[in-house]
Amino acid sequence: MTEVELAKNFIFYLQDSYDLYFEVNGIDIVGKAGNILIGVEVKTSLNFKVIEQAYNNQHMVNYSYIAVPWSKNMSFKNDICAMLGIGILTFRTHNGRFWDIREELKPKFFRKANTKWFKPHPDLKRSKPGSPSGAGVVSAFNITVENIERYVRRHPGCTIKELFNDTKHHYENLSSMRGSIYKYIHDGVIPTIRIENEGKYKLYLKD
Repeated sequence: MTEVELAKNFIFYLQDSYDLYFEVNGIDIVGKAGNILIGVEVKTSLNFKVIEQAYNNQHMVNYSYIAVPWSKNMSFKNDICAMLGIGILTFRTHNGRFWDIREELKPKFFRKANTKWFKPHPDLKRSKPGSPSGAGVVSAFNITVENIERYVRRHPGCTIKELFNDTKHHYENLSSMRGSIYKYIHDGVIPTIRIENEGKYKLYLKD
């Protein structure tokens, strides 16, 4: 998994609480909620270089995070981050299909951080990570639709249960995924997919 792919997963976790901006002033993700700024450095492993980056971000944001895949060999570096006041978010997969994001370590609040530097142009809001600022919008819904379209393209006539079992997703159970996806398709929110009822609700890309 690349850093860009990993960053998209952390968007699921952050976007309901913050307005998100990407690759601003050297910080991978900046989140804004009211007068509070958070900075998140996304890396494929927890190493001393990213710890240094997150530490240097503390003078610009109120909360500084590192976002990485979970590993059982993180305890020593976790202790270092705790001493420095850096928070840690981890991405975990379960049985290769289900995933979640956890706040392993809460960051210290830096009241004296100079957040006045952050005056982003409106076009920067939620610009796609890994792209030039303003190059495109990405959200949890966009990612979900992309994943569904990709799977249906490869497996025409698939069911929601097959989507649930064979794709990575953030749904806790089959019923919640089924209800959401059916509603998106029925309401035309996902206009590229149609449902055919042949005893089972089968999904196809529209011609």
